[in-house]
Amino acid sequence: MAWDSDFRRPDKSALTPAQEAGLAALFRAIQPSDPERGIPGADEAGAAHFVGLLLARDPDGPVRIHPDLAAWQNAYPGWLAELETIAQGRFSVSLADCDVGQAGELIAALEGGTLKGFSGDQGKAFGTLWRHCLQGCWSDPRWGGNRDRIMWRWLGHLYDPQNVVIADAEGGDRHAPVR
Repeated sequence: MAWDSDFRRPDKSALTPAQEAGLAALFRAIQPSDPERGIPGADEAGAAHFVGLLLARDPDGPVRIHPDLAAWQNAYPGWLAELETIAQGRFSVSLADCDVGQAGELIAALEGGTLKGFSGDQGKAFGTLWRHCLQGCWSDPRWGGNRDRIMWRWLGHLYDPQNVVIADAEGGDRHAPVR
């Protein structure tokens, strides 16, 4: 397996700018920042962009990201469209323009399975959004989240991620590049 090419992250998000902005509003409610205490949040980490890059990956590519990737690629546009409609109906603003309280209200209702107007599996949608937000905040920056290692640096981890060394079938080592 050619790790140097397989681990390259996509150049472009699979989400439109409006979808990514709406997702960012939801993620601000899940992982908010606290500027007074110097705590970064989902916006500073680029968590919504992380999801766009995740969704841009080939589910049948040489690096199997997750068995649910194709399902996420199909689900996210519908989830975000429904949440956009709900935000406009409930708050008279676009999802991207929801404040943390409004987005938090949507997330809480989704978590509780009580979000009127959402036709999908609310528990699955909430769980996926929640996990992807945290992954976008805390993952290795090579995957497109945790911009400039901001969350790691906040915790005191000041070092670059290390190269991943994996033995190939012939017994040689392959290195995943640090990006």
